[in-house]
Amino acid sequence: EKQAEMGKKLIKGQRGEATQYLTRSNAVRRLQVPLQDFRRLCILKGIYPREPKKKLKGSDKTYFHIKDLKILEHDSILQKFREIKAHLKKFKKFQGKCEFKRAEEHMRDMPKYTLSNVIKERYPSFTDALRDLDDALCLISMFATLPSHHTLEISNKDVEMAKRLYHEWMVYCTLAQCFKKAFFSIKGIYFQVELMGQQVTWIAPYQFNQRLPFDIDYKVIGTFSEFYLALLRFANYKLFKDLGIGYPLDLSSVMDDDLYLSSQKVQKIQLETVKQLDEQFNSSMEGVGVSEEFKNTPEFKQLTKKQSELKRQRKLFSKCIFQFGREVGVSQSCLQYLVLSFGGRFENSLEMSAESKATHMVMDRPINAAILNKFKNKEFVQPQYLADSINNLFLLPTSAYKPGVPPPPHLSPFVDNKKEGYVPQRQ
Repeated sequence: EKQAEMGKKLIKGQRGEATQYLTRSNAVRRLQVPLQDFRRLCILKGIYPREPKKKLKGSDKTYFHIKDLKILEHDSILQKFREIKAHLKKFKKFQGKCEFKRAEEHMRDMPKYTLSNVIKERYPSFTDALRDLDDALCLISMFATLPSHHTLEISNKDVEMAKRLYHEWMVYCTLAQCFKKAFFSIKGIYFQVELMGQQVTWIAPYQFNQRLPFDIDYKVIGTFSEFYLALLRFANYKLFKDLGIGYPLDLSSVMDDDLYLSSQKVQKIQLETVKQLDEQFNSSMEGVGVSEEFKNTPEFKQLTKKQSELKRQRKLFSKCIFQFGREVGVSQSCLQYLVLSFGGRFENSLEMSAESKATHMVMDRPINAAILNKFKNKEFVQPQYLADSINNLFLLPTSAYKPGVPPPPHLSPFVDNKKEGYVPQRQ
């Protein structure tokens, strides 16, 4: 009678928050996949461990929410992983029987999966994808510099794909003239662009030969790169399509050779792009019908200020023709994007001559006074001059950036001096 009055006795771990979380081992057991495939699945679907308030199985465990696991249970990629696993088992069976021809034919029919549905689920709108491109560009630019390695499962095909997609992204930013800031640090080169109101900031390593450390899990990096390469491919397709350029990009339409972009070809496309964007802006303003009251508001003033900054940005280097020295070869492939994006031009020749039309020689080594006297009509500057001029949005005096002379402090454009409470004297 007493038990009937009190009701059914509650057992610990069967109700409440304890039923909403599973440990990683239980999650793997529930999905019936190896741990390696579970990690890949979580990375591709964007599912990460959660931190419950009460860790009933112990504080040293990794927990996943039950709702996330239910999403994984009904995903098509999980079924593809199982099909691939069964396919590989059959392949090993043929090899064990020394039926190598059948094994080779069997591998040609390997099940394949696509990440298009995953990208559509994770990024309902294109601005969501742009907002998540920071990490993607950091990884892809780094992955493009890695050497292929059979043991670490870094294939030459993936490295070449990363190089091509990253190069296409940089070409688009040059054609659309959307670079905003650049900063040379000891870790690499920071870039910032603005697309559709979204600021994308990433760091690209310098182009040196990379040594692969063996204390890193390259399988996890490979899974992230697989997803990010698919994401960047979708982004490039959408961006070039909006410019009216076919994709995959025909590099001969913007390049003179395998290394350098063509100043004439790029500037021709830039003029068409600017004309198209200005027409869209004017038509949108006319369609909305701007009143006199709105023209006096801070929002409209900020909009017009932004448009004037864009025009200044497009013509920053319009009167400059740059020529890169041999020792700038590590960064010249990135400098060409910045020069062309801000309306400048450059010459492909590495040899200095009196007949050259270059106005600025970009060098990073001391230079003799005799050469300075010989080329009095040219300005000799260090690569930092380009980044500082871009960040300040006007051409700085070249006297402080002479080769062989310590340049001024290279201030980061990503620091808000007002928030920090200190404004450098150079600012």
